Amino acid sequence: MEAGSCEHRTMGERFLGIDFSGAAAPWTPRCAKPTVWIAAVEDDVLIDLRPVQALGGEGAPFDRLVGLLKAGDFRAAGIDAPCSLPARHMPTAGHAALLKTVSMMPSAADRPFPRGADLVGLAHSIAPLETAKPARQTEAVWQKKASTSARRCGMARGAGRLSPRPA
Repeated sequence: MEAGSCEHRTMGERFLGIDFSGAAAPWTPRCAKPTVWIAAVEDDVLIDLRPVQALGGEGAPFDRLVGLLKAGDFRAAGIDAPCSLPARHMPTAGHAALLKTVSMMPSAADRPFPRGADLVGLAHSIAPLETAKPARQTEAVWQKKASTSARRCGMARGAGRLSPRPA
């Protein structure tokens, strides 16, 4: 294992951050413009940043990422992929039932996990969609905080971004 890599090091506590993409191209073995990145932070210092294709190990990039996570040589790993659904679209049996249902869904032909449209279909089968992109509970909390903070700072929402409030 090379120094400064995402794999195990012996110094302080290590944390991983994973910028995940659900698109197909970033999961191919060769990717001209990678969009799946793994960062390793130790003692508040970024010690490694690499695309998923550069992870050590055997197999496809997704399999190598799974291997890195299974090894567990980190204090915590954060990922920006959704691991849940909005509350009204959750199975009545809870999160474990959701994970089991998703694990039984077939992977898309071009990536090692189901397509987003399949997950939307699952959500819709539990409860009708009220908006095109319903927020999970954590997203709703942060959207509310951002909106409140923007109002306090004299900003107004406009065209999908925060922009100065007109005088």
